[in-house]
Amino acid sequence: MSDDDSPVVEPIRDDDAAELVRDAIGVARGELPAERFSAKYGTGDGSGSERE
Repeated sequence: MSDDDSPVVEPIRDDDAAELVRDAIGVARGELPAERFSAKYGTGDGSGSERE
């Protein structure tokens, strides 16, 4: 450890980003419908088909 007085950088706490990550994990676990995630975050192309 150094003895200098350099400030310690605090992690960024962005509630919106944290919510997006929680929701994405919920989709991956099957706890949140992908359609709901897509509607909430404006993702997808609206065709209803999955990527290949």
